[in-house]
Amino acid sequence: MTFVLLDEGQFCMGSPEGVGGDDERPQHAVKVSAFLIGKSEVTQAQWRAVVSAAKAANDVDVAALDEDHSEFEGDRLPVDSASWCDVTRFANALSRLNGRTPVYEIKPVDELLGDCSVRWVAGANGYRLPTEAEWEYAARAGTTTAYATGDDEAALARAGWYGAWDDKNVGNSGSRTHEVCTAPEKPWGLCDLHGNVWEWVFDVYDEKAYSGRAPGLNVNPGRLSDSGGWAELAAASDHRLPRVFRGGSWRNRSQHARSAARSAHKPFWREWEQGFRLVLSVSERP
Repeated sequence: MTFVLLDEGQFCMGSPEGVGGDDERPQHAVKVSAFLIGKSEVTQAQWRAVVSAAKAANDVDVAALDEDHSEFEGDRLPVDSASWCDVTRFANALSRLNGRTPVYEIKPVDELLGDCSVRWVAGANGYRLPTEAEWEYAARAGTTTAYATGDDEAALARAGWYGAWDDKNVGNSGSRTHEVCTAPEKPWGLCDLHGNVWEWVFDVYDEKAYSGRAPGLNVNPGRLSDSGGWAELAAASDHRLPRVFRGGSWRNRSQHARSAARSAHKPFWREWEQGFRLVLSVSERP
């Protein structure tokens, strides 16, 4: 996997009045620490290689994962049909294969559903999902427009693959996923943050999360501190709470692919537009 270093920075998170949903407001200032983020969504070839190697090593976290489970098939296509629980298990397995300390402590809740309860382990140096703030910082790539490439659908089409909705919103995906990094523009050297597959992030979904944040600059919201403290999401390990995913997909209309757009579902939910990319804290190189 290729990772891109994003330096520490500040941005305006969310949407102004009249744009997007109420859960995207109020806009607020956010600062994120430097981190490494996957250049692309995890591909099916990468998923297969990690799950196969981890199973050979008897890794407990991949016991319930299939090496091939995506609806659309192709080595360079993004993984799809992955639940939030699936991808935390994958991240832990990849961490162990690379000699890193897994970020997540995972406990099964319902074996049939594949549900899980997850705790972020303080000080761990492994692979993990981005926080919602980290994801939006990467997607915006220093811009304030709807997409990193502009405000209209022509701009979106240069950055990713989105779906048809009606005669006025025909999309460009052809009703399927596309090989990663094949869209023409790659802001900040990152591919497919707009469209292709939705991308899970770590955060528990709260429609009033933004209104509950402190005035002024918010530093690393949703991210576990080095000391293990977490003021914002005390119930972060509660398996009953929905998790956020971002970026829209091949199946969804353009508004869902906006940098600020938010959506969520239960952590055991699998659908053929669900994928992910991984990050590392900046002190940890891939």
